[in-house]
Amino acid sequence: MRKYIYISTISFMILFGTSCENPIEDITPELTNEDIVAGLKEALRVGTDTSVSTVSKENGYYKDELI
Repeated sequence: MRKYIYISTISFMILFGTSCENPIEDITPELTNEDIVAGLKEALRVGTDTSVSTVSKENGYYKDELI
């Protein structure tokens, strides 16, 4: 879970922080497109795994009000 939060935070900072003075450069080294793509893929994989494990439990789909 901690890894998902970290990846989501970095992805959010990359997507929305670039319009500022770019404070991301102070936090992380320069990211290549490959790094960004890998981070987004990892975030999608973790989110998918979490969703599937939640929904696949007994009554996970039918008893979830959000679904």
